[in-house]
Amino acid sequence: MLRRPFTMLLPKARIPINTVAVRHAHTANLQYRPLKIAVNPKMTRSLRDAVRRHNAGAVWSAYTALHDNNQLNNLPAEYHSMALHSFRIKKLVAYGPEEIEAIKERLLFVWNNMHAAGHQPDVRDYNHLIDFFGRANDWESCAKYWEELEGRRSSSSLWSGALVPNVYSYNLLMRAAIMTNRSEQVFVILNKMKSAGIQPNGFTYDTMIEAHGRLGNVRGADRAFQERYGPKEKQAAPSPPPKKSRFASLLSSYSTPPAANPDVLGTLVRETTAPESKKPRPSTHTFVALIDAHGRQGYVRGLDYIYNTMLPGYKVKPDLELYNTMIRWYCEHRNVDKARRVFFDLERSGLKPSVVTFNYIFRHEALRERNPRTAETLLELMNKMYDLRPLESMYRALIKSYNKRNKEEDADRLFREYISAKEPSQR
Repeated sequence: MLRRPFTMLLPKARIPINTVAVRHAHTANLQYRPLKIAVNPKMTRSLRDAVRRHNAGAVWSAYTALHDNNQLNNLPAEYHSMALHSFRIKKLVAYGPEEIEAIKERLLFVWNNMHAAGHQPDVRDYNHLIDFFGRANDWESCAKYWEELEGRRSSSSLWSGALVPNVYSYNLLMRAAIMTNRSEQVFVILNKMKSAGIQPNGFTYDTMIEAHGRLGNVRGADRAFQERYGPKEKQAAPSPPPKKSRFASLLSSYSTPPAANPDVLGTLVRETTAPESKKPRPSTHTFVALIDAHGRQGYVRGLDYIYNTMLPGYKVKPDLELYNTMIRWYCEHRNVDKARRVFFDLERSGLKPSVVTFNYIFRHEALRERNPRTAETLLELMNKMYDLRPLESMYRALIKSYNKRNKEEDADRLFREYISAKEPSQR
């Protein structure tokens, strides 16, 4: 009777005991080899288990326990790296300054101990720090670690060969530039990227579109979209030089109807409805960046064109973020009827609106239109029909609106409702 090797009996996700995980440049998979150093296997097992569970608190406890027992100098580089990557700012989560500072302290503690043990960080470790400090709105630290990474361009790491910035490094630095309100730096970084022989990918182009939008260059955002996603043999005809009173965009015209420039609009329609199969397909994130570019400049006709023509033309199904972005800009530019239509489309798609969805419409009604009754109806709709708790800021804005109109009874009533609706632990 043949017996299966013991390793086949282990769960697939489990890291073998008394082994070290090794990364290689040509693969994202981990390979394992025997651990030949004097380190407490129970303590390293605790660290591995915490990393596998994505439990940052447990990772910190296990790592500091190794430090307190003078085990860090014997810990392989990969274990330091795994601990480092456990501390991050997660997406869609609000962090206060104290929380960000706590994560920063943990990151730098691991980073410094990694160096003290004689281990050089991998390019992915540098990428992780650049990503963190970008999200933490600390451009100076991003620039510092980028300079250090470029300074090691000719050196080698323990597990990934030559240490050079990769496409993810450049993309994360571009994102950091946007998040720290330095959108003009995106194009400086892009030039360095191309000089290094690294080809931009979809994430790069999405970031370029967003950077153009934040700088008020809608034409540049449209051009970046066409360069990446439009057919090569059907480039849009050059549009006339923009004037101060005209809408400088390939997608729509603020003062001149599309018929005034049929060549440009016609080419765009053909490109949108019949994209070349070999060209990359834009994602919802791509369109969110393009919508933001038009919305920031108040180009509502551009928003209409993107939503009604380009999305179906490229067969891109909107997600919640895209619906929310459309609603945001329609409300911002006092097109609440169009915002409501997008809201109905959102419901028909089977998605559930979020607090963010309602907040844009609420702000329009409560603050811009000064209609507190309608705004209060929205809060009731959120609560009863969608089981969404209104934000505290929404209550405050509505109470303030009632007080401005000398409707103190309504303000007091709403305040009592707000207090009674709060969780007992929040009172």
